[in-house]
Amino acid sequence: VAAAAGLALLRWSDICLGENLSVTLKIRPDHTLVTRGPYSKIRHPVYSATLIYAAALGVVTANYVLGALIFVPMATLVAQRLGREEKMMIDQFGDALWHRATATSAATTALLRNRAMFACILWPPVNSTTRDSK
Repeated sequence: VAAAAGLALLRWSDICLGENLSVTLKIRPDHTLVTRGPYSKIRHPVYSATLIYAAALGVVTANYVLGALIFVPMATLVAQRLGREEKMMIDQFGDALWHRATATSAATTALLRNRAMFACILWPPVNSTTRDSK
């Protein structure tokens, strides 16, 4: 389910980006700041979707080593690219990006406040009777 959600978020983000989508970090002459779709609530939905998908693949394999081999390189690439992209976007969009960052930060903060709920959905606690019987 998480892998499908990650792929769906990635596809939705790509559609909303439209002509702004690029595999390389660059600003096009007619580049616009996208604030619709997932970009209205999530600061970096493409990166979020990529990490959700990578984490889900690790869980699906039920192999923590393989999961780490999938997730860690993806998280490293996202972390390396994110700083450069932020600087490029701030240089291009300035205050408009700041206002969007404030709005998406509020949504992210609300999500993180409810992290216990999401943790229970993604990682259900082991029933003590099940754990003790093993």
